[in-house]
Amino acid sequence: MKSSNPQQNNHPLWWRETDHNRHHRENIWDYKGRAIYHITLTTAERCPAFGALDGNCEKEAHITLSDLGKMVNDTIVGLPAFYAQKGIDIRVLASIVMPDHMHMVIHVKEPMPKSIGEVVRSFKSACTSWFKRQYINAQAKMLEECTGTYHSTSDAMAAQFVHFCRIFATTGSVWEHNPAGYHERIFHCAGQLNNMIQYVKDNPRRLWLKRNNPNLFKIHNSLSWTHTDENSTTHTW
Repeated sequence: MKSSNPQQNNHPLWWRETDHNRHHRENIWDYKGRAIYHITLTTAERCPAFGALDGNCEKEAHITLSDLGKMVNDTIVGLPAFYAQKGIDIRVLASIVMPDHMHMVIHVKEPMPKSIGEVVRSFKSACTSWFKRQYINAQAKMLEECTGTYHSTSDAMAAQFVHFCRIFATTGSVWEHNPAGYHERIFHCAGQLNNMIQYVKDNPRRLWLKRNNPNLFKIHNSLSWTHTDENSTTHTW
């Protein structure tokens, strides 16, 4: 049987074997051990239930969180203290809650009695339980007011809350169904951490650019380029 430690199997640290049926789960990796992970979770049906993009320019781009988004953010921030009570030492190095997904970079500082997958599943369950209580409490209000102002900071987020409640009634979860439970990336190489922290923090700006410059982000196929060299010969690629 292979060890969960790559060094014990005479593999270089950058080598990794991936089980593609498990969506970024690495066969030889010890998911209870010390590591740094980038975790991404998306909302059910990618509904922008966590908030809305605001800002008049890319430098001002930010996410105005809905009540659900604020709860998700608070739960992320509270993870270290929650697990410290259980004797588990983890840190949240970076996080961002976007309208329809969230990112968090988690540092597991010491080996844990449970896997990082259990930590993520517990986090997802806590968020879903919170929304379930709000969803049940909002039913009577929603029947009276289709605007959904019960649980929002703007008309747009109010409408999204109503829509997300309908999705929740079918799925029973805040989160998109994923056979693997979540998307992960394990940091193996120097430089990955700083790059990923910058990537996480830059999410609102990149979303603003994409929203306001949609033509720059379209995929174009069958492109060609013609060049005439010094011999007046035309080349086309």
